[in-house]
Amino acid sequence: MKKITIYTDGACSGNPGPGGWGAILMYGKNSRELSGYEPETTNNRMELTAAIQALDALKEPCEVALYTDSAYLCRAFNERWIYNWMRNGWQTASKKPVENPAGFASNFVVQSTSSMVCSGRSSSTNGLRSTPLIYFIALE
Repeated sequence: MKKITIYTDGACSGNPGPGGWGAILMYGKNSRELSGYEPETTNNRMELTAAIQALDALKEPCEVALYTDSAYLCRAFNERWIYNWMRNGWQTASKKPVENPAGFASNFVVQSTSSMVCSGRSSSTNGLRSTPLIYFIALE
């Protein structure tokens, strides 16, 4: 199985407000950059969109190491919130609706053959490159 490294970021100017997202996919010496813009969105939605678009770009099941600075996205996986949300009909432990449930349901769960690692990336040079890029996209 191919091992892919993905770096993602999302941001918006105001929350809600105009926002952008970006992802860098790396396989061996090959890399691909993806980005997008929404005129009215939230920060969490842009963080999630970056990861969704990166995973959707994969052409086959892969072992994925996904790096993000989004506490929301990290905790959803590392603390296994996503599995509890699914079991609870996309509600949090406090019975509130999960933010952006369609994104989690349609992409991450379907990628069941992918192994995912999610962590902060403050020491990653790829992460440092993407943050100014995302802020620029949000302001366009």
